[in-house]
Amino acid sequence: MNWLDFLGEEAGKRGLSPEQKETLLAALPQEDAQINHRELASDLSISEATVKSRLANIYKKFQVSCPELVQHQGAGKFEILRTYLKMNYYPAEQNLAVTNSVNLSAYSMINASNFNFLQGTKGKELISKMKLLLEVLAIK
Repeated sequence: MNWLDFLGEEAGKRGLSPEQKETLLAALPQEDAQINHRELASDLSISEATVKSRLANIYKKFQVSCPELVQHQGAGKFEILRTYLKMNYYPAEQNLAVTNSVNLSAYSMINASNFNFLQGTKGKELISKMKLLLEVLAIK
């Protein structure tokens, strides 16, 4: 299955509207590419405010399966969503034995800095992320 088909399937599972699906597909044309709000608005012939509104609604619809979107405030939600989607697109290839409750950041953790995702976390969230890191490193 190619990336855009995967995104379309994920959009359907989450009940995205046709406009939200169109925005998601246009925002993530490839696994490692994204388009900024201005370019996205231009490509879709809508305002930047509409792009932001659609993305906010997309985040809400993915929150059940990606609770990190709820916990994160401000900029960076799009990267969280992209990481979540990439991780679900490549689960077998990455051999990640993680549960749905703590699965965010495993893909980026392996391919980026192993400790970046711990920054700014504390308490139970830090413990969960540290356990995930240890699981992933043990698999490697």
